[in-house]
Amino acid sequence: NLDTTESATFTNSGLSCTDTSYASYAYPNELELVFIENWNHYYIMPDSISVSNNKAYFTFTEDGNADAWKRLMINRVLTPTVPVYVENALELLDEPGEWYLDTHDNYLYYMPRRFEDINSADVILPVTEQLVVAEGTVDAPARNIEFKNIEFCYSAWNYPTTRRYFAPTQALYYQNQNMNSYDGGDEIVEGTLHFNNVHNL
Repeated sequence: NLDTTESATFTNSGLSCTDTSYASYAYPNELELVFIENWNHYYIMPDSISVSNNKAYFTFTEDGNADAWKRLMINRVLTPTVPVYVENALELLDEPGEWYLDTHDNYLYYMPRRFEDINSADVILPVTEQLVVAEGTVDAPARNIEFKNIEFCYSAWNYPTTRRYFAPTQALYYQNQNMNSYDGGDEIVEGTLHFNNVHNL
């Protein structure tokens, strides 16, 4: 029941919603609005949610996510449709298999599926972003690195959460500069295993 408004384009109050319960969530500014435009998935957190005239208004402020919202509006010269879904709130847990991490109380909530026993389940919560980094130079490359009988798995990537938005472009690149600019600023997602100027790996 999220719907765009006439004032959505290039304004701070980009979205309105007839469900005013969003404003009563414990951490409404941590909600993640997820858009799918063309082949890209965009994530953006509102800076606040207010209620007026029986509607909830998702606000993006100039010292917050306004630039990211404007970038979403102008990307590919499209106006965003309604969010495909909203996530990252304890109040939204309503189906088995869903989870929520409360970073304020350091508590992980999980609604187990019918075949899972939460008392005996293995729960893995990655915190490390890069498991291996080998950084040489052109003149002094890293050399002769060998891994045996090691399985690399489970890593985190916290950029979308710490920046409160994620605006991908293509081929693992994402926007990380002036959000109003079309040119430049794209960076590639860092690999969990990172090797640069390495010989005989």
